[in-house]
Order: sequence, then structure tokens, then C-alpha cells
Amino acid sequence: MWTKGADGTDINACCVNNAKTLLASADDFGKVNLLSYPSRTPEVITIVIMIVITIITIIITIVITIVIMIVITIITIVITIVIMIVITIVTTIVITVIMIVITIITIVIMIVRIVRIVVIVMPIGISPHHTTINL
Repeated sequence: MWTKGADGTDINACCVNNAKTLLASADDFGKVNLLSYPSRTPEVITIVIMIVITIITIIITIVITIVIMIVITIITIVITIVIMIVITIVTTIVITVIMIVITIITIVIMIVRIVRIVVIVMPIGISPHHTTINL
């Protein structure tokens, strides 16, 4: 509707016909201009293309950001689960080793007590069934 170099105040009135196919405008120079509506000028097409490209770029950026966030979250969850599993396994192994050591120490103590009873009590002729001995 505005010509190149127009300052935006040159058009004084405009109107679209009922069929929405034509636009009439009146300018500062006393002319009535009849234009096709909506305008199909290269400038309008370029602006529309730029708007569409901008919208597509924003959508792609949002989608890429969401995908990256999902991937980072999944990686974090997997790493956390792996760490928890490793900690659980290591803790179980350590506790099992401690229990085995305690069991071995208990068995050694029992063997030592049995040996003391056999070595000390039996040669003297005291029956372990009739006498209480505190070791």
C-alpha cells in the first residue's frame, strides 16, 4: 500500500471491498489507488517468509532444548542407579567379609577353648560332665 520511501503518513484512508479481493486507498497527493487484496508484493512475501523461518527456528530451538534436557536427565538417572548399585554391591561384599572374619574368629576361639579343656582338664582326670571350670 505504501510506496518505497513513504514515511507512513501518506495514506489518509483505505477500504476493502465486500469480496475481500480489492483495497482502495487515498493518499496525500489526491490519488485513489486500487490494489489487489491481500497484497502479494515481494516485500510482503519476504516478511512472511522471515516470520515463518523465525517461528520454525524458535520451535526447533525449543524441541532441541527439550530433547537435550531429557537426554541429560536420563543420563543422570542411569548414572545415579549405577552408583547406587555399585555402592550396594560393595557394601554387601564388605559386610559379608566382616561376617566371615567374625565367624572365623568365633570358630578359632571355640577351638582354643576346646583344646584348653582337652589339654587342661582331661589329663588331670576331671570329667567335664561333673565339674564346672571357668576359662
